[in-house]
Amino acid sequence: MNLDPAEKAVLRDSFAALQPYAEQASVEFYETLFELDPRLRGLFRDDLQGQGMRFMTALGLVVGLLDDPQRLQRRLQDLGRAHAAFGLTAQDYQTMSEAFYITLRQTLGPELAPEAGRAWRRAFTMMCEAMLAAGRD
Repeated sequence: MNLDPAEKAVLRDSFAALQPYAEQASVEFYETLFELDPRLRGLFRDDLQGQGMRFMTALGLVVGLLDDPQRLQRRLQDLGRAHAAFGLTAQDYQTMSEAFYITLRQTLGPELAPEAGRAWRRAFTMMCEAMLAAGRD
């Protein structure tokens, strides 16, 4: 992922700000995702809290690897191959990105600086592209 140092910093800062609310935000993420596209509900278990925490853990790993592009790429490839088994499309990833952005905005409110929102959108786009590419391979 080709992010500049300022983008990496705001991603780290906003993810750290999200941590006290991670459990709540993780469930809200999936609730928002299913509101945006109810069809996706069938792809996930009933345990949204557990699923949501796995999502937050994966995001934490991504944020933690921002300065290690090779390891980050391998992690995204692993995630992409795992998600390919569910048949996720580019549109599904876009919906996930939007659901996360909505959740982030609702959870952090005014604490979410505009540059953090832009950095998350950019980072999510790059993550999704890497995961989709791995899923096609």
